[in-house]
Amino acid sequence: MNVTKLVSSIDYALDTDVSLIRVSASEVRLTSDVIWTHVSAKPFPNLIITDKIEAKNKICTVELTFLTCQSIPRHRRIVWKVGLTNGRYMLIGNGNRPYPIHKFTETMPDTPTDNQLLQVKVTYSMAGILPYIR
Repeated sequence: MNVTKLVSSIDYALDTDVSLIRVSASEVRLTSDVIWTHVSAKPFPNLIITDKIEAKNKICTVELTFLTCQSIPRHRRIVWKVGLTNGRYMLIGNGNRPYPIHKFTETMPDTPTDNQLLQVKVTYSMAGILPYIR
């Protein structure tokens, strides 16, 4: 069976606003009072998830890269909700350590036709697997 997984939406919330309940090893449930801010990103953002075994522990590393013209808080801890085209949502970060690491790249090109969008790269490593939101 061929399944296409593309990122369809990106939202963020401040880590202090996020409260979650782990339902299973691969799913979490969020409280309804989380205030999500939608990010208008250029289609289609890049999401890479890698797993490895290190010292008998499973480590999951996530890398989300996207382009946007929107302002995103740079000096705050952020939790990301990534929507996939199959209708499911993944949660990057949980409000606790380790926190996602953000890298912002602004480009001021020499020609006006080149890319002038803000590139955001989010990297997150955790023990276990990246959870889906139920």
